[in-house]
Formats: sequence, C-alpha cells, structure tokens
Amino acid sequence: MECHEFQSRLREYLLGEVREPHFGALVDHEANCADCRALALERSMDLEPSFDLDTSEREFDRERIRARTEGRDCRWVEIRMAEALEDPLARGDDVLVREHVADCPSCQRMRDALQALPEYYAAIPELKPDRAFTQAVLERTIGPRPGILEVFRALWRRPEAVWEAAMACALVGAVLFGSRVPTYDSVSDRIQEVAQVQVPGIGDTAAGENRFGTLKRATQRVGWMWGQVEGRAEQMSEWGGRARTHFEEGNYPALLEDLRFVLDPIGLYPETEASDGDTSDEG
Repeated sequence: MECHEFQSRLREYLLGEVREPHFGALVDHEANCADCRALALERSMDLEPSFDLDTSEREFDRERIRARTEGRDCRWVEIRMAEALEDPLARGDDVLVREHVADCPSCQRMRDALQALPEYYAAIPELKPDRAFTQAVLERTIGPRPGILEVFRALWRRPEAVWEAAMACALVGAVLFGSRVPTYDSVSDRIQEVAQVQVPGIGDTAAGENRFGTLKRATQRVGWMWGQVEGRAEQMSEWGGRARTHFEEGNYPALLEDLRFVLDPIGLYPETEASDGDTSDEG
C-alpha cells in the first residue's frame, strides 16, 4: 500500500469503518511507515468518533490486531524469559514480564514452550558412543597414543632428549632447593669452641699433649669439612639465584653455562665426550 492510499482512507480507518482485508493492509502500512503513523496519531487526537463499540467487539478487534502484529516489547520479553531459565529475574523485570505475558498470546506460547523444555530433554534417551567411535575421534583430534616401543625408537633416533631432560631436572632442582641449604653458624661456633678447649692436669705430660693434639686435629678437620659444606651451599644458593634470573630474562646461553657448571664435574654434560674426542684427534 502506498502512502497516498493510506491517507485517503485514514478517516475511515480511524473510525473503524474499514474491514478486512483492507484493514490489515492499513495496519501493516502504519506499522512500517513512520510518517503515516505520525499522521494517524495527529488525526486521532482531533477525531471524535460518532459511535462507540461495545466491549466484546472492541476486545475482538484488539486481539485481531495483536495477532497480526508483533508487540514492541515481545523481543525483550522473550530474551528475559530465556534468561530466567538459568537465573531468576530481578523483581522489576519479573513484574514487567508477567504483565506483558498476561496480555500477549505470542509470548504465552513462548512461555509454555520454555517451561516444557526440561520435560522434553528428560524424555530424550542418553546415548553413549561406541568405544571404536571414541577411539577414531581421539585419533583424528589428538593423534594416536605412543607405545613403549615407539618411545624407545624416538629416544634412539634422538638421544639428546635424555640429556635435555637431565639438564631440565637439574635446573628445576637447583632453582627449588639451591637457596634452601642452611649454614648452621651455631654449629661452626661450637666446633671452634671445642678446638680451643684446655684439658687441665694433662698438659704437662706427653700423653696429654698427644691426646690434645689428636683432638685438636680432629676438630680442625671437622671444622674444615664443615666450612667446605657451607661454602658449597652458599655457592649453590648463588648459582640457583643466578640460574633463576637467567631463566626469567630468557638469557639461554648463560643458562646453558649454568647447567655446564653443575653437570660437567659429574660427567653428565653432553658436550664433554665430544670435546675429549676432538682433543684426542688434534693430538
């Protein structure tokens, strides 16, 4: 319908004198044309109908118009009803939804369908996939699981992985436990006190001197060994902090040198044998 045709029949439309199918066409045009809708609103303010519809006929026309058109709030109400399936609505939204649904047949059908969903899903049998199907899906998504023989073949083709794992374990162990070695200063002080002990009554005899000399050498030996342990612990603590710093900064060449410092003395650094072979070849 064009705008001029709507305007020509506007008075009859406002007075309710237009019947189907023309009435439905006028309603559709008014809903889709903002200018004609504003004009109809302006004319309806000045128009005084010459008759009144009875209650039953007015209600019939109201329901017929609502059945042919979608209310402006229906979309909002549908979204709120869908959200209410998971979480309760706020009190204000719940009141608005209830008032709208009470007068809207379309939203009533939507509400009934949403309320029936749990019973519908409960009636659907739960299917369990076959193990062959599950295995096929896993192989296509994450690949087949390697067996023990495949792991040994991979290590045989690339033995460097063993050294890399050893270096990684050494790094993790040093980072976690290198800075936690205690110093035990009180024990060292106690050893020094024992080394300075004076034995009364035997200092003038040769036997007493020998015994004291033996005790002194033993305590000095223990003190020296404990000092070595303390120095090594302090050195490992410094090494752990340095390795942690290199790892966090991404300085991997320096990190490899830190690993060489730990693994090379015990013969676990992978380049040790290669370097010895090169030296023998040059000789």
